[in-house]
Amino acid sequence: MPSSNGMPSRSLWALGVSPAARFRELRVNRTVYLLGFLLLIAPWALWFEGLQVELQTPAWILNLSHNTVTALIRISLQGFALGTNNATTFYVAVAGAIGIALFGYDRYAGGLLYSLEGPLRRREVLTAKVLLGAIIILLPVAAGTAGALVFAELSRNPGLAGPIALRGLLDATGELSFFATAMAMGSAMGTVFSALAMVTWAALPALLQSLVSNLFLVPGSSVVILNGHRVATTTLRLPHPWIAHLAFALPYLSPLQPASPPWPLAAVLGLVAWFVAWTALVLWLSYGWWERAPFERLRDAVFFPFLWNLYYAFLSLLSTLLLGAWLTHGAVYGVAWAAIYLALFVAGWFFWRYIVAWRGSGAGRPVGA
Repeated sequence: MPSSNGMPSRSLWALGVSPAARFRELRVNRTVYLLGFLLLIAPWALWFEGLQVELQTPAWILNLSHNTVTALIRISLQGFALGTNNATTFYVAVAGAIGIALFGYDRYAGGLLYSLEGPLRRREVLTAKVLLGAIIILLPVAAGTAGALVFAELSRNPGLAGPIALRGLLDATGELSFFATAMAMGSAMGTVFSALAMVTWAALPALLQSLVSNLFLVPGSSVVILNGHRVATTTLRLPHPWIAHLAFALPYLSPLQPASPPWPLAAVLGLVAWFVAWTALVLWLSYGWWERAPFERLRDAVFFPFLWNLYYAFLSLLSTLLLGAWLTHGAVYGVAWAAIYLALFVAGWFFWRYIVAWRGSGAGRPVGA
């Protein structure tokens, strides 16, 4: 039903997305949504099939006691709660791929810029992608976590309900944060550059851990007894406990978090709050860019000079890591280590800027016979 101003009315649940925007998004990107959903649901289905076989197969067929079968199911559920045997990395990678593909495929099909010239508002186009993509990501997590809770009850492991629910919440918010970041990058850059930026962002917490560790490590010496002989050895330590705690926690700030030990409830909820806050921040930045950027930058965003500077920085980061590891051989720490890597990064930025400009300078030359 049209409203008084002639525009289609929107129900409250639509969250600012008109039926036309939803129809347009599903018509263009239905393959992305369907393929992403199947990829996300497949590992859950295989895992549940294995649990069901263990639960329903008579113990005598497996030549095991009933208590042993129950213990095996408990180990599998505990592994899920700790993140050791669930496909967290795969889920996060698929969520990021969905976020990039929703813009990449749309641009490739030629429908994105055309839709911006029509009656649809920019906010509607972006909100439709965010809303439908979040639904596709959250449905498998919610269904899988609920299924794990059911198996915990059927296998007489009700004490695992809390850890399983927290793991599901952690996975859901982590996947959403990666998806939102991919959406933000996809709205501003091309597909290739977005993929490279996402890989860099996923590895950034571990890179920061290496930075903190190498920057603050203090070398020392000690003497050990080896085969009756006193041997001088080199030791490394962090000067303050808070630096050690920070270095330990940094990798968990990435959605590609490693398997976690049994954390206290406050630590898990703090990590969930971090993912939620990050998702809100990047979506807010994405909406700001998407609604206010000139049409020319949306049409060819990668030629925006600031994004080229990010590209040079990315190439310089890769060359710095490789050259720095080769030059220092893991034997340089502290201020000297920071000075070497900073010098390599600055030099690499100018080097790659020159290489890209030199390669581009011949683009307009005529091709010889």
